[in-house]
Order: sequence, then C-alpha cells, then structure tokens
Amino acid sequence: MKHRIIQLICLLIVCPFYLKAEVTLPHFFSDNMVLQRNVEVPVWGKADRRENITLTFQGQEYTTQADKEGKWKIKLPATPAGGPHRLTITGENIIRLENILFGDVYLASGQSNMVWEMYNLPEGLETAGSADEHPEIRLFLVENKRAFSPQEDVPAGAWQIADSSSVLDFSAIAYYFGRYLQQELDVPIGLIGSYWGGTAVEAWMSSEVLDSIPKYKSMLNAMERYTQSADELEQMYSTNLERWVEQSEKEDRGFSEGWYRERFDDQNWESMQLPAPWKFAGLADHDGAVWFRKTFFVPKAMSNKDLYIHLPRVNEHDIVWVNGQEVGRGKGNLHRVYQIPRSLLNARENVITVRVFETGYQGGIWGHEEDFHITDRRHKIALRGDWKYRKGVSWDELPVRPNTVFSGSTPMMLYNGMIAPLIPFALKGIIWYQGERNASRAYEYRTLFPMMIKDWRKRWQQEELPFLYVQLANYKQPAKKPEPSEWAELREAQQMALSLPNTGMATAIDLGEAENIHPANKKDVGRRLALAARAVIYDEDIVHQGPVFDSMHIVGNQIAITFKTHGSPLKVDDQYGYVRGFTIAREDREFVRAKAYILNDSTVMVYHDTMINPAAARYGWADNPEDINLYNEAGLPALPFRTDDWPGKTYESASYSLK
Repeated sequence: MKHRIIQLICLLIVCPFYLKAEVTLPHFFSDNMVLQRNVEVPVWGKADRRENITLTFQGQEYTTQADKEGKWKIKLPATPAGGPHRLTITGENIIRLENILFGDVYLASGQSNMVWEMYNLPEGLETAGSADEHPEIRLFLVENKRAFSPQEDVPAGAWQIADSSSVLDFSAIAYYFGRYLQQELDVPIGLIGSYWGGTAVEAWMSSEVLDSIPKYKSMLNAMERYTQSADELEQMYSTNLERWVEQSEKEDRGFSEGWYRERFDDQNWESMQLPAPWKFAGLADHDGAVWFRKTFFVPKAMSNKDLYIHLPRVNEHDIVWVNGQEVGRGKGNLHRVYQIPRSLLNARENVITVRVFETGYQGGIWGHEEDFHITDRRHKIALRGDWKYRKGVSWDELPVRPNTVFSGSTPMMLYNGMIAPLIPFALKGIIWYQGERNASRAYEYRTLFPMMIKDWRKRWQQEELPFLYVQLANYKQPAKKPEPSEWAELREAQQMALSLPNTGMATAIDLGEAENIHPANKKDVGRRLALAARAVIYDEDIVHQGPVFDSMHIVGNQIAITFKTHGSPLKVDDQYGYVRGFTIAREDREFVRAKAYILNDSTVMVYHDTMINPAAARYGWADNPEDINLYNEAGLPALPFRTDDWPGKTYESASYSLK
C-alpha cells in the first residue's frame, strides 16, 4: 500500500511536465471552408505555451511559436481563387483540413429578415433542390450566443458545402446574394451567417464604442453586477419560462372542458381567417392562449394513408390534436410538420384543433398560405381560410411572466458572442439587414449605425472594409392620409450611412408585404445586394441603385425634383404615365397627396391642384408607401426621400437616448 502511494505521488509530480495542450483551431476553420483570395489570410488557434507550430500549405511550411498564453497566428500568402487545397497544422498533434477553396468570403449579419431561412420561402424547396449545382458556395452558420465579454470562438459549427439540405437552414438573402455573385464572378463564395432575429443595432456593437455614449455606458456598468455567465442566466430564464408555459396548460379551461375533443360543440366560437397573427386579426389586446378548430375531409386519393400536417409558422408554443388525439407539440417561431397516423382518421369528416400560446410576440398561426396544408406527400388539403377560435387562458390569469436580463436590444452582447470570435477572419465584405428593432429610435440610428460600421472596420483593421446593407422594406397597412412615419425616418437614417466610403444599399421599398414583417421576396433582395457588390466592391460599371434625390427647385406652384439616375433614365410603372407616391406641403408642414409627372430623364414635377406656394415634397414617406411607382429603366425603384429637414416623429429619440 505504501509503495502504491509513493507511485501516485511521483506520478502527480511528473505529469505536469508531460501534459501538453493539443493544438486547436476556432470552429470556423474546418473542412470545406472558403478562405479569402488574393490577400494574406490569418490562421490562428491555441496550443501549449511556447509550443512550436508548423502550418503546411501547397508544399510550403510556415512556423511560429505559441505565446505565453498559448495563442498563435500564422499568415498564409495571398492565393488566387481555386482549389481544392489541404491545410495541415502540426504541434503536439496534427490537424488536417481538406477541400479548402479560395474565393470571396462575406459575413451576413443583422436581424430576422437576414435570418429568414430558405425553407420559409414558397420557392425554398425548389431553390435548395438546385443548390447541388453550386458546390463552390460554402456556408458557415454561427450559433446564437450572448456574452458579457468578447469570446475567442463560436460555440460550434463547421463549413457546409451548399446542397439541398444545408441551404434550407441558411439565410435566404445571403444564399441568393452568394449565388448571384458566384454565377457572375465564377469564383468560390464563402458565406458566414451570424444573425439573430429581433435584435437592435447596439447589441452588435462593442463595449468600447458604446462606452462613449452616456446612455449605453450606464447600461454596461449595470451589467457588471451579474456574477453568472450569460449562458447561465439564459438557461435560468429558459427553465423558468418553460415552467410558466406548463402552468398555462394547468390553468387553461380549454383542457378541463375538452376543447380538443372530436365532438366538442364549437358552434358559438368566433371565426378568424388564417394564416395571420391574431394581433392583426381582432385580438390585438390578447396575450396568452388561443384555441383554433377546423373541419377537414380526406379525399379518396389520400385515404388509408398516414398524413402530415404543415403549419407555416406558429408563435410560439403549440399543441395539435386530430379527432381528439394529440399528434404533436412544439415551440419557437418556426414551421411545424406533424404526422397524422391513418388510424386516427375518419373516412369523412375530421377535426383538427390547435392550441397556440404566445409568450411575447404577435401570437397565432401565420406565414405563407402554401405552407398551410395537410399532405400525403403527393396531394394536399389546403387549411387556409376560415377557422373557429376561442380565447384560452390569458397572462392576467397566470403568475407574472418570467423576465430575462437580456433582450434584443441588450448592448454589446451579440458583438461579444457572435462577431468578436470571427475577427480577424479575412473577409471580402459584409452584408447587413437590420433596423426594424430600431425604427422607434430612427434619429438615434443616424449615430449608432455608422458607429457600428466604423467599429467593425477598425476591429478587422480594414478602414474601408466593404459594407452593404438593405434598406427597410414597406410594411404595415397603408395609411389613409400622409402622416409621420418611424420606418420612413429609419430608411432615411440608413441612406445617410452611404456617406461612408465603400458602402452600398439595396432598396426593398417595393418588395414588402403589409401584414408580414418578413416578406417572401428574398430573391430580389439578394440580387440587389449582389448588384451593389458588383459596383462598390468589384468596380463594375453597372446600374446598381434606383434614382436618388439630388435637388429641388420651386417653379411657380410646382416643385421640380432632380434625381441622380446613375445613367439610367427615370421610368414610371403606370400605363398612363402618372407618377404616384408623392406628397406636398406648404410651410405649415401639412402634407397632402400630390400629383406628379416625369419632365425629362432626371426630373419629376410635383404639384397639387389647389396649393400655391409649396415648400416641400416627399416621396414614399410612409411605413408602407404601396402606391410608389417611380423606377429607372434598369427596373430599380427610386429611393424614398424628403426635401425638408423638419423634425420627425423620432426626433426626440436622439436627444435623450444619446445622453
């Protein structure tokens, strides 16, 4: 026994001299990756302190030594587009990376319209099905992560070759953007998706830059009191929220009264047209649960088969019954697919019941009608249209909803967790779609957005790193008369950022949907971003933007508006030549709808039959200016604008929020 104890003591003393940390790389260095062509490319990782590291590439060896913290970095020489290549890193262990391409790498970031995955689109399956034709497009998806301090690696992940599977779960805009570029340039394209729905711009900014703004400095100081990590706090919140959802089921009389049963009498229930968020369909003031029921008939061609029910998107906890039997439940603002065993189905009439419980958003079953059906994988039973509904338990009947210490606006958290780890991965440029969350603070966005762009460029040590972004699409029900608009002011703030060098903006003012903050047309958004890239980044002489307001002149009782047309003359989308979308005002600032006509290739005349002495004009100045129809001959819409600088609806947001 004494002998064994002595052996153990000797082993404990000797082991530290033999224990070596394996060489490791961040997750975004993996097989199938794309590295940036024609520039020096940093490759970095960790090892044991002072460990010698050798990187072998194209028959050449590059060596370095890890520092006292075990960090190391090697720069590969500028390499032209092509591949595949192999990369070998040798230390105490050997890492071999295969099938590496050199091409152009883009970081795609922002909130939910950048997140919007391909599978959400009506043509998503078809587009993904053809992705195998573009294997030189590679995808890396950064997992969502909040952090109180800059992280050295992303939580997980590996590069994927674009195919029918990987494309479905990736940003539709980013993929369309990459596909257009790959086809035009014939070089590999790498896309890094680092995005999170519902997030504000300040969440994507570093603490160093936010610290210069008193409001955000105080927020950052307040976060120093937390002793747990962001992951621990998030897990606590998720656990408490799940318990609260479970409590909602115990308190909901729909369960005790059997609202899910096949023969439950629902004659007195009200009707709602689905798919639609219930906040837009008569239940704007209801937070909690809503039960939906619908009768469907199985046609002969689908009888005696297992069927599958597709719900386009559910916000955000659901339970589904068919003929009184539960067939599935889920959570998250996602598309649902549940199997209906043939044994549950009647030969004729069947009843589907869906209970939806929302925990903080719009609530309901919503999305595209095409995704709302029952199928046997060949035939479909459409579920869109009239559903019966009844309100279930409300938040007022439950304990207080758990609160997270975070929100989509929590400063710096996403920068720390999802951007900082990527630096200094070599990029060709950045594409960005965000702003909806900041619309009520549009004047503040004038300051924050350019600060973020400049800060990211500083972190990547590229003062003019190309930054392309999408201007907010049209959204909400059109206003009956001209009125102040937060979204118009946010679009204006976005356009102001074009004063920064090497920036480009894709306008989506004609691609939105009144009742869908996530419009389906992501293909044209991707194409317009690609046009901006070709002009701004690749220096091609192409028309990449619609007409931009240049100047105004009062001519009698009319206002002459001159545009920068980029060599593509003005064109109106109207068979009679009427230009719509303009409003006009005197010095009293009371805007009314105006008439307008194209005078020449770059000028529009704006007027009102009964107005004399006009002072200002606006175009597309609304949340959803659905009547706009001014384009250029290249088919790109004129950018919304105003000729005045009168304080807007969100003017106060800058005066208090930046102090």
